[in-house]
Amino acid sequence: MSNLFVTVLNMSVTAAFVIAALCLARLALRRMRAPKWISCALWAAAGFRLVFPFSIEGLFSLVPLNAEIIPRDIAMRTIPRIDSGIRVIDDAVSAVLPAATPAASMNPLQAWIAVGEYVWIFGVAAMVVYAANSYVRLVCRRDSVAAPFVYGFVKPKIHIPGGLSGEALRYVTLHEQTHIRRRDYLVKLFAFALLCVHWFNPFAWLAFALLCADMEMACDERVLRELGMGAKAGYSQTLLSLSINRRILSAPPIAFGEGGIKERVNL
Repeated sequence: MSNLFVTVLNMSVTAAFVIAALCLARLALRRMRAPKWISCALWAAAGFRLVFPFSIEGLFSLVPLNAEIIPRDIAMRTIPRIDSGIRVIDDAVSAVLPAATPAASMNPLQAWIAVGEYVWIFGVAAMVVYAANSYVRLVCRRDSVAAPFVYGFVKPKIHIPGGLSGEALRYVTLHEQTHIRRRDYLVKLFAFALLCVHWFNPFAWLAFALLCADMEMACDERVLRELGMGAKAGYSQTLLSLSINRRILSAPPIAFGEGGIKERVNL
């Protein structure tokens, strides 16, 4: 299990650099007013780094680091040391790692890694249980949820709350149908699964939040392209009226009013 835990740590650290680079690229794309689907596509690079423990070397690599920053046998070394390829970082981090004690039956770092493994496993389990419970409660109580959303993964369905009619109903239906055509509900589920594994990494949380926001904006952009920009005012008003609490992001369903409301209204 220790090898798996160290592998996850390595993937998470290198992914943090990729996510930071993607955040800068996202800002540049916003300034260029590039199509929103491009921002969505870029997050695949972060997903790759969070899944695969190796790097694809190339001229435009986003990770100027070794794929195995934390050696798998680091806990067994007399003088533990990381190897990121950046000496300043290596020296700073390695200096605080506990050295082996000759008389001890276990290296101090072995104990820390063992504790880290159990904390990590507990965190993954807690995330999965919380998400499953949130999803079940949301679907079971959907009649009381005053916002439309997509739920289900094999045959996704659209929940439309009562009271919607006319243009608002049309906007919402098109929006959710676009999510289904784009398979956003599966992308979000996969992204949330990665977040469960890398729950300890704040960059993973940032990437998940921005991916959700970018998916919504890409969907809005696609719908407005179909409807024509003359529908923008009515669409934005519907968006504001159905905006929901961000806590629904804890569950995989895609909701019409979630994420980046200000940015989406200003499309």
